[in-house]
Amino acid sequence: MFMRIEEFVTLTAERHALSQARARRAVASLLELVKAHVGREEAQAFLQKLPDAEHLLATASDRAGVEPFEGIAARLDMRRARRLKELKSLARLARVGLPPNEVGTFVARFAEFASAHAGDETTAQVLSRIPGLEEFF
Repeated sequence: MFMRIEEFVTLTAERHALSQARARRAVASLLELVKAHVGREEAQAFLQKLPDAEHLLATASDRAGVEPFEGIAARLDMRRARRLKELKSLARLARVGLPPNEVGTFVARFAEFASAHAGDETTAQVLSRIPGLEEFF
């Protein structure tokens, strides 16, 4: 039987010494990054394959503090904008309490979890669209 998202949250809390609430925010933040960087239909199809992902997003979403970077990125050249998006993605995960040196481990474990539900190819395709995360899975 496959792991549900709340079980993944619990494992994340244990593995990264986070409270349950911070682990939920970390997972929700990663799911929000999927929604922000992947086409709407593809993101929706991916999220539907992850048991209870939509419920987690509805109850633990953490969008505060992200939007101001969008205007800055729009004014920079594409290379700088790409780097800013990479930093924003990584900072978003660190901001919820993941130590910066553990963000890669968290993303890799999420990729394993998602692959069990959505398949390796689909998971790699989706997560590779999130700037800054492609090197971790």
